[in-house]
Amino acid sequence: MQYKRINTDVTSRPKRLIAVLLVVGTIATSLVGCNRAFYRRQADREVYCLIDQAERHTPEELNDYRLGGTPESRYFDPYSLDCPPMPTDDPESHKLMHCVDGKKGWPFWDKDGQRSSIENTGWLASLPRDVNGCVPLDRGTAMSLALNNSTTYQKQLESLYFSALDVTAQRFRFDVQFFGGNDTFFRADGHDGAGRKAGFSSSLLATDTDIAFRKLFATGGELAVGVANGLVWQFAGPDTYAGTTLLDFSVLQPLLRGAGRAVVLERLTDSERALLANTRQMERYRKTFYGNIIAGRNTGPGPSSGSLSISTLSGAPVGAGNAGGIYRLLENEVKIRNQRANVRGLQNSYELFVDLNEFGRVDRLQVAQVQQQLFSSQSSLLSQINSNRNELDSYKITLGLPPDLPVTLDDPLLDRFNLISPSLADVQRRLDETLRTLREDAVEKRPLQPELIEELRIIARQSVVERQAVDRDYHLLLESVPHRREQLIQLACRQEVLDGDLDRRAFSVSELIARIVDLTKQYGGSDNAEKIRLELVSRYAEDIPEGATLYDEVDVDINAADPNVEPAEGIRKRLGIRAMIDVAAERVEKILTDGPVQGETEDQYLRRVIGEVGQLSSEIFRLTLIQALARVDTATLTEVSLDACQGLEIARDTRLDWMNARARLVDVWREIQVAANELRSDLDVTVDGSMGTIGDDPWKFSGTTGRLRLGLEFDAPLTRLLERNEYRATLIGYAQARRDYYTYEDKINQSLRRILRAIEQAEVNFEIQRSAVHIAISQVDLVRFRLTRPPGPGESSKLSPTTARDLVQALSGLLRAENEFMSIWLNYETQRLALDLDLGTMRLSPSGEWIDPGPITAETIQAATFNAPLEGEASVVEAEDIIGPAPAPEGGPTLAPPQVDPAPTVAPPPPSARPVPPRPGPPTLPFHGT
Repeated sequence: MQYKRINTDVTSRPKRLIAVLLVVGTIATSLVGCNRAFYRRQADREVYCLIDQAERHTPEELNDYRLGGTPESRYFDPYSLDCPPMPTDDPESHKLMHCVDGKKGWPFWDKDGQRSSIENTGWLASLPRDVNGCVPLDRGTAMSLALNNSTTYQKQLESLYFSALDVTAQRFRFDVQFFGGNDTFFRADGHDGAGRKAGFSSSLLATDTDIAFRKLFATGGELAVGVANGLVWQFAGPDTYAGTTLLDFSVLQPLLRGAGRAVVLERLTDSERALLANTRQMERYRKTFYGNIIAGRNTGPGPSSGSLSISTLSGAPVGAGNAGGIYRLLENEVKIRNQRANVRGLQNSYELFVDLNEFGRVDRLQVAQVQQQLFSSQSSLLSQINSNRNELDSYKITLGLPPDLPVTLDDPLLDRFNLISPSLADVQRRLDETLRTLREDAVEKRPLQPELIEELRIIARQSVVERQAVDRDYHLLLESVPHRREQLIQLACRQEVLDGDLDRRAFSVSELIARIVDLTKQYGGSDNAEKIRLELVSRYAEDIPEGATLYDEVDVDINAADPNVEPAEGIRKRLGIRAMIDVAAERVEKILTDGPVQGETEDQYLRRVIGEVGQLSSEIFRLTLIQALARVDTATLTEVSLDACQGLEIARDTRLDWMNARARLVDVWREIQVAANELRSDLDVTVDGSMGTIGDDPWKFSGTTGRLRLGLEFDAPLTRLLERNEYRATLIGYAQARRDYYTYEDKINQSLRRILRAIEQAEVNFEIQRSAVHIAISQVDLVRFRLTRPPGPGESSKLSPTTARDLVQALSGLLRAENEFMSIWLNYETQRLALDLDLGTMRLSPSGEWIDPGPITAETIQAATFNAPLEGEASVVEAEDIIGPAPAPEGGPTLAPPQVDPAPTVAPPPPSARPVPPRPGPPTLPFHGT
């Protein structure tokens, strides 16, 4: 083989060196651009910038839409996003990665390492814990955990990301797009190769480099410019070197078909509008997601990688009905608490019936009836607890948490429906257990134990503290009278009340005042009842029918004067339960301090202690009823005063999905123009040309090598059947979209009307159920009084054969009434949340929690003010002025009660939008639970 030296002309060396460097630079640039992290970060920057731009055209700020989550998330990946380690594989399947069909597989699958768990191992350490190691769950914590851990929420964020990626692709179509490549080949031909001259060999090194750019214009024109360079070195045979460069360009401008900004910019416009729509939809999804986590409402559609259709944005109500979510769990907790109270009541009643049976006042059948109901109530309690645990596990999965994570509900939302405060219920429970132990000691002839003496002293002191808490509940009841009066006047004007379909007494102001007077009579005594009666009559004389009594003497056995009643009953008639609590507590402490009197046996002393403790237990039970009655009448609903037509107009301007529905209808309409363009002829202006180099110099361009071409290309529309069909389908699609839009508006209208009807129904039902709770409490009080009241002179000691049945029915009725009362309020709050969402006025805090707007009226929405406090006025009557300090009975011990704490000051909501008569006194004060 003969080798020849390459031409070493000095003048050509720099040019050849430049050419070689150009080739090397092109190859190096291509290799550097293959870094994974570079492309991921580049995509993230562009996408998040686009979302920020779209966000500026939306009413609210979208927070936390970045992918990947935080280290507190269960699904956070602490490893490299671009080179994640391999997760744990199935052993048998893993073998196929290394050997498949007898062929050796790729040996570097584990080059990035392996991970034993796909879960973020550090997320549990970031969770808040209580002293028992449980996660305290309230509405704020639940929403925070869901935003961090919910898989469905993360999918919506990813859909929004995909939508922004579509925009980057469409914008790229109109950018200047650069292309470059290089082909380098070495070829050697032998002496006798085909096509070669005998005795000559050939060794060629050839490299071809192409650099070009293209540009698409908004009018549809396309410009393409390219440079092609070729270098050839001959290492054997003739001593040759060749270098050529070709510069070419072409311009194509459509004039009819495929021309015009409406057609050319269609895909870009559609993707940009889709991103704006998806950004809005993501904002709405965050609100519906809150409704799902808190109240169990369906989330509805979220962002889509393509354009949202009007049929998807159906406008239908998403989850109207009973409360779900954490509301449901809190409701279950209250129902379980009420069921436990029912079990305790039946347990105490059963023990009381056993004692009455021993004294011959009831027969064995009545004891068995109470015992049977006790067992049934205990079984129901177990079922409710088990069902609540299952629902809690399901809720954890909704939040994205494992079902075995220990959590405890810690939200004060429904504390207002603890008609008996937990602390007072605990005093009653401890008192009943201690009394049961004392009775067992009396049967076993055991002396009074020192630990029981200390327990009874603590209970006696705590009884006075709980009486002070009831004083505060009573104070709040008096302060709520003006607002309650306004609500009752509004409800009394409802058509169903005016038509006589409902009992007007449930909406009567005089009935409310009568209940307060009657409660004052039982709690503060007859003198205080007369005082408050005169005070209320002077303020609300126009609401009390002429000749009407302010309360019905239904509890005549307690309240009527009777010289034959026991001394304790006489004290209660004159001074009320408030004084009796203090008196009974002091008597218990006194008898425990004094011990047995002279000549008194241990058994006699123990029975005297049992009598005093039993009296305190009876008074505590009556105190629980007083507290329940006061709290029932203090509970209120947040005002909603909005007409369906007003709501529809508000939603038309504020709902983000309605904005998207209007935009989507225009998108379908725009498709008509695009489809019609396809029916036109092809008429394009074409300009193209090129210029090359002369000789072996790759930089020496010459006009003599140039070429230029200019002309028109025309294609007649002789075959447009497919385009015709597409055009007709577009017209039909637009007609369908218009009908879908009509349906969408109608469903929004229907949803708002349904929610407003549910709210109006709940307002009426709330007052009806309030009356039902009052009746249920009075029934329990009457039956228990019948059991504990000693027979009068000439009366038979035998109780009625229906006493057990009456007691069981009264306790069951109270349980149902309490649960229904609470459920109505909770469903009302659910509908109020739904109304705020469906009006499009719902606002979320940066942490994703609902900013409660308070009263929802046309005025508050139009003024865009939320929770605007008003100046409060003085209360109607100060509680201490009415009931006063608890005096001691004549000749009895004096117990100075602690000073009653003033009621907390609460900012009232704005006035109602509905026209109501002028109201005296202070504005509404919301209910405060213990």
